Amino acid sequence: MRYKFGWLFLVVILFLYLILPVFAETTYVTYGAVNVRIFVIALPGVDAHGVGNVTKAVEGVFEAVNECLHKDSAILWPIHFWVGCDEKVFGRISLTVSCSLVSDWDFYRRIVETGSNIIIVNVHGETILVPSGYTKEAWIDKIAETMLHRNMTWVHTAGYPFYYYYSQHGEKGEWGEDGFKRLMEHIGKENVRCQPPDSEDTKVFLSGATEYTIGHTWSYVFQASFAERGKPLNFSDLKDCGFSIIWGQVPYLTGAVIRFFKPGSMGGSGFYIHIGTYKTFSSSSKESDGDFLRSYIGTAEAIYTTAFNEIAWQLIQKAENALKEAENEGRTIGLDKTRYNITAKQLLQEAKVAYYYRLGGPTVIEYAEEVIRVAEMAKKPNFIDVYAKHLTILSITGVAFAFLLIKSVKNSRRKIDEKG
Repeated sequence: MRYKFGWLFLVVILFLYLILPVFAETTYVTYGAVNVRIFVIALPGVDAHGVGNVTKAVEGVFEAVNECLHKDSAILWPIHFWVGCDEKVFGRISLTVSCSLVSDWDFYRRIVETGSNIIIVNVHGETILVPSGYTKEAWIDKIAETMLHRNMTWVHTAGYPFYYYYSQHGEKGEWGEDGFKRLMEHIGKENVRCQPPDSEDTKVFLSGATEYTIGHTWSYVFQASFAERGKPLNFSDLKDCGFSIIWGQVPYLTGAVIRFFKPGSMGGSGFYIHIGTYKTFSSSSKESDGDFLRSYIGTAEAIYTTAFNEIAWQLIQKAENALKEAENEGRTIGLDKTRYNITAKQLLQEAKVAYYYRLGGPTVIEYAEEVIRVAEMAKKPNFIDVYAKHLTILSITGVAFAFLLIKSVKNSRRKIDEKG
């Protein structure tokens, strides 16, 4: 009988463990608002290597936009969710999103030449489109310049990037590996290649990071739990860059988000999003709509990454200003203590490293907020704080002097008594 009650107790505990989160109250913490502009490049009559149905690829982009707008026009991610607690806390970034279909060559050229703070999704897959007035090399250079200096995010949607080219005048051909190499040279990454270690049709997992970062806003992500390895990036080429994984694992990254900047420069905030696969699969390994899902996931990652990038940088600047203000006002008491067991100045540096090299949006926000909290609570040292060390020395000296004085008096009295 005693064992039956024990098993019953365990069953009840397990039931509560699983069911209580359903009734937990949900709280949202809003960190700011971001305006996102997306341009979908889909020029009529142009080759689309690696993409079977351009229309479905375009639909994937617009569905990713519509889905986040339907969810209260915001990105959500869990801040903390303890099983059995009475509260779920989600971070939230408000969004204003516009999405335009680009079907005109001149419009396409102007966007890359003059655009800033934009996302470009190329649904033509492995084909790079070259407008009039540019060679294919010069056009890659222009794309890289916009990514480096005007915060453009480029979403590549299938296979090997820039492997084929198609010019406005109808010239087309195979460029091979040189197109992508040309792009990566601009961030000091010469001779980068996309090459799998074995068969391209080996299945790789959707990363836990992707599920965590975009899975709470974009539900179709889980229809692509697996992907064929396809044309992966190699970790050895990117180990000193900021990146996050979509599909695959180190060292071969079938899908990834790469910060497009020169390592060590602490500058440039554009991104290159690599979707190197051709096929996607559901969690049951059934092939799903790859043309739709590649564009959908690439667009979702672009929205998430650029939004977090802007909010995280705003918080880093706020933290830096709060820390400078505290130091300038002489409020230094407390700056050496954060909940991460390092100083506020060290934590601010960690936030910058996470921002540039780990694409750690939630981590950056967490670190920056802690610096702001500590800086705002810091106090000016009072008289005791300033002179505590000196007072301690004086106290010790005084005690020692008194001890010696008392001892000297006792010795003098003892000598007098001995003579008497």
